[in-house]
Amino acid sequence: GLKTILLCNPLVGSVSQLPPMSRPRLFPSIGLSVTPTSIDVTVAGDDLISPYAVKNLSSESFHVDAGGFFSLWAMTSSLPRLCSLESGKMVYVQGKFYCMNYSPFSVLCYEVTGNRWIKIQAPMRRFLRSPSLLESKGRLILVAAVEKSKLNVPKSLRLWSLQQDNATWVEIERMPQP
Repeated sequence: GLKTILLCNPLVGSVSQLPPMSRPRLFPSIGLSVTPTSIDVTVAGDDLISPYAVKNLSSESFHVDAGGFFSLWAMTSSLPRLCSLESGKMVYVQGKFYCMNYSPFSVLCYEVTGNRWIKIQAPMRRFLRSPSLLESKGRLILVAAVEKSKLNVPKSLRLWSLQQDNATWVEIERMPQP
């Protein structure tokens, strides 16, 4: 059914409810960007339109600024086909929201200003276990266990940084070291 999104500012003790989205979503992935002058929210997931158990992935965005102006929820561009989004979590880095796609592993990127979704190939996607995204110093980082044996036991934990071209990953750390 319909979900309520609350914005909480623990510093001043305020809680604000956003207007309802135009469509209910099952286990949505939610992204939030907060600056001193605005808040942007993007929500993506199965919008439950199809009565035939077919995934119908879509996304909506919402904007509010310090002057009190806010937009109503607006549908964004279509998500790439065959997506299986991570529930609940998006990471915001330099004007883009990122979330994990699990079928197979890849990263979905929503460019706010261009209003478009793109799919980014994950490094070593056949061998990744429990991947997670995070932002560090203005960069998108992918952290995952890497499994390269028939025993299904992770051999290492690795960190990759997405480069400016939004297509290339560079390994920045590995534990244990080879």
